[in-house]
Amino acid sequence: MNQFAELRSQIYIQHAPDEPQGYRRLALALTGERRPLDPVLDAMARLSAHAHGNADTAVLEAELRACLNVSPYLNRYLADAIRNRHDLEDALRRYGSEPASSAAAAAVAVGAGLRPFDAGWTADALRADNDPEALLNLIHYAAEAGLSELQHKIRALADEPLPWGVRAEAVLTAAELAAAGGPSPVAELAEIAGAAVSCTALDFQLAQSVFYGDPSRMGKGGSGGMGTLVRELGAALAGNDMPVLTMVCYDSNARSYPLTVCEQPAPGHQLVRMPVYLSGQNPAGFVRAEHRIARAGERALRLNGGGISALHVRFLDDASRAVARVARGRGVPLVTTLTPDPHRSICSTEGAIIPSEAEAARQLFNRILIGDQLLAWSRGVAAIGRNAFADELIDYFPQLEDTRGKVLAAIDEGVSTAPPSTRIDVAALLCNPQLQPGLAPERIDAPMLLSVGRLSPIKGQLNLVRAWSHSDLWRRYNLVLVGGDISAPSEEEGQIIEQIRAERRPQLEGRLCHLPAQDNAVVRALLAWSAERQPHNGADIYVCSSLKEEFGLSILEAMAAGMPVCAPLRGGAQTYVRHGANGFLIDTRSQDALQRELVALLTPQRTSISALADMKRQARQTVEQRYSLAAMAGEYQRFYRRVAAQEGDGNDG
Repeated sequence: MNQFAELRSQIYIQHAPDEPQGYRRLALALTGERRPLDPVLDAMARLSAHAHGNADTAVLEAELRACLNVSPYLNRYLADAIRNRHDLEDALRRYGSEPASSAAAAAVAVGAGLRPFDAGWTADALRADNDPEALLNLIHYAAEAGLSELQHKIRALADEPLPWGVRAEAVLTAAELAAAGGPSPVAELAEIAGAAVSCTALDFQLAQSVFYGDPSRMGKGGSGGMGTLVRELGAALAGNDMPVLTMVCYDSNARSYPLTVCEQPAPGHQLVRMPVYLSGQNPAGFVRAEHRIARAGERALRLNGGGISALHVRFLDDASRAVARVARGRGVPLVTTLTPDPHRSICSTEGAIIPSEAEAARQLFNRILIGDQLLAWSRGVAAIGRNAFADELIDYFPQLEDTRGKVLAAIDEGVSTAPPSTRIDVAALLCNPQLQPGLAPERIDAPMLLSVGRLSPIKGQLNLVRAWSHSDLWRRYNLVLVGGDISAPSEEEGQIIEQIRAERRPQLEGRLCHLPAQDNAVVRALLAWSAERQPHNGADIYVCSSLKEEFGLSILEAMAAGMPVCAPLRGGAQTYVRHGANGFLIDTRSQDALQRELVALLTPQRTSISALADMKRQARQTVEQRYSLAAMAGEYQRFYRRVAAQEGDGNDG
């Protein structure tokens, strides 16, 4: 057991949830016992304890005075600490009356369920020259407080030169205030989207949320394996008579692609995009927007009627926490996918806690506590991989020693094993002269290293390019990357694209191809083509260069096609890849490690067609027997039905 797991166990045994010392021990450990403790972390520790206790009014008033508007984290933790404490409304009104603090006070009031500000104060604060996020906080406060007399003032903001997301929220909120909290205004959503809203009223049984990327934009932005999973699983469940509603976060600040409010990826599976103004589609952006995400979640559920049997969240962040709280408020049973992240990344391979700087420690602290909270709230707890609870989760979540009232399921993820439904001209795809870079037509018959995934530092594409180009691998293999929005990249994607292009040298021209993100059907067709062909001097190899993979759906898809795979040692691939039998496990922690591993493995002797024939057969067999989409959907369907049938709910936590 590593140091962090030992600490978690000690805190669980020695400290009650309303004791700040337990939280301080956690915060100090994350910063390497650096004293004095970062003041924001110290306040997060105190407020966490207050949220579980019944602190005196004077104590909480002092916290309000000290913490309001200091940090987005503290605003959120304050809201938890003073939730439903109406005895503090006067104090919140007093400390939030200054213009610099008004927006933070409005956000805290929304999160805490308090109504300290009247229509006059709110109207004065709703100035068009205000910061966009400040305006949104005030608009949401007016909506939560039911200040219907402000509907015209809020609607007028839509005509101001404000960011699209602010104007969109003004239109929606004004319509809702006019309807006195009635159903979501479909007409107004259509106006914002600039297109018809074709939402179908189905008797949904399952709702699931996605906040990283968009399941219909695979491989672009933050949409990777999880987008594929929720899309494919949703379709499979719907095909088994369990209609699914997937709620997607649409960043109304970035607005990098047109908003289509509703679409049906498959019969019975409806996807609803929730416009939310974000400062970033990441944990830091989510903490600032938690109440906005919750409001969007409420709208999505109202738009599609009631009757949800369960809501499934899959990440330990403020976005998932926001919709989880909505589910609890509506009496919908919550299901959480519990993973050992970020917990297992806190220690080195030797088991020692790696000290983090203050901001990184705040994020870790927050995600760890969100995991504890979601676990406490959940009626159903899912783990990725059949041995996950026993192998890792119990080390990081000692609460799992008592699972009374909860339904647990450890489920292997799965992919489609059916033949690809799409036929493609691979040479035209990879040798397209518009690609920069693309393959030279005369190189199409050479073996290739293929890697598919969204562009992100965690996915290690730049390490792979450098490992290939700085060794002799480029002489034998083409390198083909698939992923990213190349025409309209996000900031992160743009940086990686530029770094990859900076690695190009004359001798590499025509040997490196970077293909933008493709539809999953195209990817599967490319994998099948690679698995079946017999290029000169070797075989095509799938390389997952991620620093770690929680499970690795892209790896499974390559194995299902019959490709030999190189998968990361860290993460879930080691549960299904048997080194040398159905694939290879490699060290992907750095460029040097990746280069060393690939050069040692990819020799002509080990990667000839005959040498890999049995590996390819075993790879297919592994997926067909244990990791098919149909098997996964069946297990999830049984799990969700058990959750719906289970009486009771999680604790308040």
